[in-house]
Amino acid sequence: MTILSRWFALVALLFLPLLVSAQILSPSFSRNLTLGSRGGDVSALQQILISKGFLRISAPTGYFGRLTKLALREWQASAGISPAFGYFGPISRAALNLNSTISPPTAGPTIMPSITSLNTTSGRYYASVTITGTGFTPTGNRIKFGNLNTENDPNYNLASPNGTTLTFIVPKYPYVSCSGSHACIQYSGSGSTGTFYVSVINGNGTSNAASFTTLPPPILEP
Repeated sequence: MTILSRWFALVALLFLPLLVSAQILSPSFSRNLTLGSRGGDVSALQQILISKGFLRISAPTGYFGRLTKLALREWQASAGISPAFGYFGPISRAALNLNSTISPPTAGPTIMPSITSLNTTSGRYYASVTITGTGFTPTGNRIKFGNLNTENDPNYNLASPNGTTLTFIVPKYPYVSCSGSHACIQYSGSGSTGTFYVSVINGNGTSNAASFTTLPPPILEP
């Protein structure tokens, strides 16, 4: 081996780790990635998603699975890429090739619950009432119905899959929480009638109130 060739070999050994590190830090993506994909580019994508909080696994696996797809969907949504399907195609590749630094996810603004309308503003006991509004959470929406203590009744702790509607049953009596060491109050008679204020309570706050009138039961003919 000549002196010149030995010099080139020494230079290659010195700079090869730097070149490899540069490729890892700034990966260049050249193919589409989807469920089932494997390879070093999958690992590079996973490492970026992990480092910025989108993919919650300890280390890259090199396999594009369900968790990677969900993490990619979060990033696509945050980057304004639509549709955010979790498919790593030309648009997503171009975005990462242009800038491999991904912004971490940020929490959206807190939306206070707000009632727009009730589908009916009067009815008898046990009627079904649908509230329409905004700021309802997927779970944990409590219905406050006047002074009947329904907000503490598990039956009035409701889910709202779409965030805009909740359906509850008009209560007849105040709710009383019973325990093994306390006797429950038994209610009798015609129940509570009149006009009540209805509101929604969840982790984001308490909504405005809407009025609902509970009607007395019909008078039976003798």
